[in-house]
Amino acid sequence: MAASSRDAILRRLKELSTESLMEMLRQRDTSKWREEVFEIAQRLLEERQTGRSSGRTVSRAPHAVVVTPPAPAPEPPVSPVHTSATAFDEARADALAVYCSDGRFDPHFDRFLAETLNTPHCDRLAVPGGPALLAGRLASYWESSGVENQVRFLVEAHTLRRVVLLVHEDCGYYRHKLGLREAALEQAQREDVAHAARRVARLAEGMRVTGFMARRREDKVVFEIIPLAETDTR
Repeated sequence: MAASSRDAILRRLKELSTESLMEMLRQRDTSKWREEVFEIAQRLLEERQTGRSSGRTVSRAPHAVVVTPPAPAPEPPVSPVHTSATAFDEARADALAVYCSDGRFDPHFDRFLAETLNTPHCDRLAVPGGPALLAGRLASYWESSGVENQVRFLVEAHTLRRVVLLVHEDCGYYRHKLGLREAALEQAQREDVAHAARRVARLAEGMRVTGFMARRREDKVVFEIIPLAETDTR
């Protein structure tokens, strides 16, 4: 093929999109194009694809274009993202705290458990509604079964003898899941803590159960004990 003809064909092929070039090479219709045209199209396609940022290359085959992905980059060495400055303490409290998973109350629950109840290393179970899922409510039937199993496991595996049930005012679980209005919300929480206490107290001999209500007071949180009958705690 003359150089002028080759240049003319190259100019025409450059006007085609990459997809059109690939389709042309797949069909490889020798009744329509001379073999030299396919060779030029093949080289042009290779130049385009090897120049892409993805780094893909094309392996040549007599009647097909096979696109192979680049080799995966080696994984970076694993390094710790964060190392805690606090030394790990092997001591374990014989208590479990069950409370609502509302993250705004987490630091207040932590300080209350550590400083007021002197159980800094107690086990924790944070679930929406907290003790509501241990109160036997029909609306929480499916969730309550799983939560009770988790409580039972922790009590047995860690030989726990005390459970602290924590609820907080204006709990979203009671408003959205149970559909309770503000006027009835706190009474429902107190009743649920009593029901949950009876349920938990049966898990182990000598189990002690206490309940508390957390209230916001400006930027502080105040904890009030929820009185439980003797039958609720043993």
